[in-house]
Amino acid sequence: MNFNYETPDLYQLWILIRRHVLDSPTLGPAIRKAAIIVCQGDFEWDDYLLLHHFDHDQPLDVLDKWSKTS
Repeated sequence: MNFNYETPDLYQLWILIRRHVLDSPTLGPAIRKAAIIVCQGDFEWDDYLLLHHFDHDQPLDVLDKWSKTS
């Protein structure tokens, strides 16, 4: 299942996803075990950040309030 969101404030959206989905006491454990969360820029898979991966061995990118995507 894919969910796509567009926003002018990626950092704020990432905060909301972490707070209300990943950190949710009811949804969080199952979602964290199964989800991959990416942020795509204008160039889609040639321009993305990996923000969450169910496999903890995968290196993650960081989206902070100063991050810029194309």
